[in-house]
Amino acid sequence: MSKTRALNAEKLFSLSGVVPLGLFLVLHVMANGRALVVENAFTATFTRIRATPGIVAIEIALVFVPLAFHAAYGVWLVAKKRALATPSPYEPWLRAVHRAAGVVALAYIAYHLYEYSLHGATPGATAGDYFTVLSARLSTIAGGAPLRAMFYVLGVAAVALHFAVGLWGFMVARKWFVAPRARRFAAAGAAVIGAALFLGATNVVTYFATGARLIGRDGPTPVEVDPTVCPAPSASSSSK
Repeated sequence: MSKTRALNAEKLFSLSGVVPLGLFLVLHVMANGRALVVENAFTATFTRIRATPGIVAIEIALVFVPLAFHAAYGVWLVAKKRALATPSPYEPWLRAVHRAAGVVALAYIAYHLYEYSLHGATPGATAGDYFTVLSARLSTIAGGAPLRAMFYVLGVAAVALHFAVGLWGFMVARKWFVAPRARRFAAAGAAVIGAALFLGATNVVTYFATGARLIGRDGPTPVEVDPTVCPAPSASSSSK
């Protein structure tokens, strides 16, 4: 790879982690957070999204292609032990944390897409089907613990951390914040964004897994389970 091509790839890699994937991450958390409002808010929101003209092409162009590129180039950087920018804006320990979070985030996103996006692509599947499956699976107990829900919390923590650190590095690498005080201000802002994303996503996971909100006042939000879509769990693997 020539130096010019490498620089262009690095710019695209850095940009893809902030826009459009960063915007998609925020919108995804907000859309899933509709489940915390009222019973039908989640399904109504996703029904409207799926009814958007050209939504599949939009998702492929603005989500899946940038995500695939960002993941592939990130794995390549980790394998080659290369810094994205020279000099790197990150301390060695922060770069290690950032990359470890990226690996965990990649595993989580791949699992999430496999388990739920493929179900949503099933002919005839509705937003209500998605809601039912998500609620039943996250509430399943295995070995005395909600392992799937715990993995989801770990995954959203990795995604939020990777995004927040990457956002700070993106701003610093472009010299938007040069002075030490300005860098600390940028770091605080990125940390607040990351923490908000983590708490918002964890609140949704907790609700789907337990029926109770981690943050906010609980209210009656009944979920109708369609036995043809998600059979009732057995006693050995009880839910909720």
